[in-house]
Amino acid sequence: MGQRTQIGINVKFIGENGAKYIERGVYHYQWGGYHPGMFENLIGLFINAKNYVLKAKKDDFYMNEFERKFAYRNWLKMDFVDMLSSDKNYSVNEEIKYYDQFKDKTINTLTEKEYYDFLLNYQDCNDGRIAVDILLDGKNSYCKWNFLKYNGSGSFEEIIERDLTGNTEEIMDYWCENINDEEYKGYLKSGIGKLLSFVEYIGEFVDEQDNEVQ
Repeated sequence: MGQRTQIGINVKFIGENGAKYIERGVYHYQWGGYHPGMFENLIGLFINAKNYVLKAKKDDFYMNEFERKFAYRNWLKMDFVDMLSSDKNYSVNEEIKYYDQFKDKTINTLTEKEYYDFLLNYQDCNDGRIAVDILLDGKNSYCKWNFLKYNGSGSFEEIIERDLTGNTEEIMDYWCENINDEEYKGYLKSGIGKLLSFVEYIGEFVDEQDNEVQ
């Protein structure tokens, strides 16, 4: 059996008069061994997120323009959620229909608490997850992410406090501690280290020691 990992993304846009637009996705990876490919998929996403967040924080003009774009393009899905789709993973959004507690709901109509419950506790995944949370709401906008080694529950804020790794170095330690092949371990640490150094530059991460998003 290989390693099973996944990425979940929750994107929310707050428009005029408090209108909410939500897009989500959960992507599953089945590796023959741990692989840095999951982190590669974050790069394009975070480049887009940084661009949108900076504009949303800067001026209401951009927020109004973003909302007008919904008339002809679902850009939350195309510019964020779909950026994680690749030949390395597959979507598990439709698995919601197999659980009675999510009856008649889709990934986008779940409450936030239900979404994180689905992301963290309902997939065949026990080798690590990445959670991405993006809010576009003027000066309150943000892009947050981190790596979860174990299951969790609650709101995104509660998950940050309890369940996320303290820093990205833990990811390499967690993935490499049981690898006996020193050559492969070196390749994996090198690949993940380079990716994470770039990902940390374009995406925020949570420091568990002081609960600040950096």
